[in-house]
Amino acid sequence: MLKLENLRFSIGGNEIIKGVSGEFEPGKLSMIIGPNGSGKSTLLKMMSGTLTPTVGTIWLGDAALKKQSEKKLAKYRAVLSQQTDMPFPLTVEEVVMMGRYPHFHYKPSIKDIEICRLALEKLQMKGFANRNYLTLSGGEQQRVHFARVLAQIWEPHQNELRYLFLDEPIASLDLGYQHEFLKIAKEIALENTIVVAIIHDLNLAMQYADHLVALKAGRKIVEGRPSEALTEKLVLDLYDVPARIVYPKEVDYPIIAI
Repeated sequence: MLKLENLRFSIGGNEIIKGVSGEFEPGKLSMIIGPNGSGKSTLLKMMSGTLTPTVGTIWLGDAALKKQSEKKLAKYRAVLSQQTDMPFPLTVEEVVMMGRYPHFHYKPSIKDIEICRLALEKLQMKGFANRNYLTLSGGEQQRVHFARVLAQIWEPHQNELRYLFLDEPIASLDLGYQHEFLKIAKEIALENTIVVAIIHDLNLAMQYADHLVALKAGRKIVEGRPSEALTEKLVLDLYDVPARIVYPKEVDYPIIAI
C-alpha cells in the first residue's frame, strides 16, 4: 500500500499542497484529476520521491519513502513525466533499455534485452526497435517512454510491490492509443502494482479508473470510485463548468456531458 500522511509542500512561502492524506492500493488504477495549478503534478512528484514534502510522510508498505535507497527504489518504481525530451539520436531500443539500467552493471543480459523486446511488443512498437527516436512523432515517442518505464518494473523485485506513476500520459496520443494505453495501465495494476495517473479527460477517468482523487488549490476535495465521486457538483466546483451525468444503455459507466 502507498499511504500519504498530511502532505504539505511549499516553495518560497507559497503552499502548493495543503494537508493531503490518502491511500493507494495495488490492483486498482488510481487517477488524480483537477484544474490546472491544483497541485496534481507536485503531489505525484512527492509520491514518486522526486520531491520531498515540506511536512508529512509517505509510506511504501511499512517503510517511509524518505528512508528508501534510490538505487533499490529504481528497481520497482518507475515514473513517466510530462517532459521526456531526449535530444540524442538513440534508437528506440536504446531508449527502452534505459529502463533496465537499475538492473545491470556493465551491459544488459539476454533477459534485459528480452524484457525490452516484450515491452515494445506490448506497446505495438516492436517494428520501431531500430528507428532513430528523434524521427518519431510525439505520440510515438510517448509510447516508447511508456515501454521504457514498463521495462523498468517488468518483474517484481524481491517480492516488492511495484509502483508506476504517470503524469498526463495520454496528452500526445490519438484516440485509439489513449484507450490502449489506459487498458495496459489497468492490466499492470492487476499485477501487484500501484498505478497512479494524472488525467484531464473526465470521461476516460470514469471509464478506466478504479479509484479517483480530486484536487483543487492544493487540497483533496473528494476521493472514491469515479461513478460515486464524479458528480455534476464536483465538475462545477473544479472547473466552473456546468455538466450533466448521463447513463447510456450501451455502456456500463456514466458519461459526463458538457
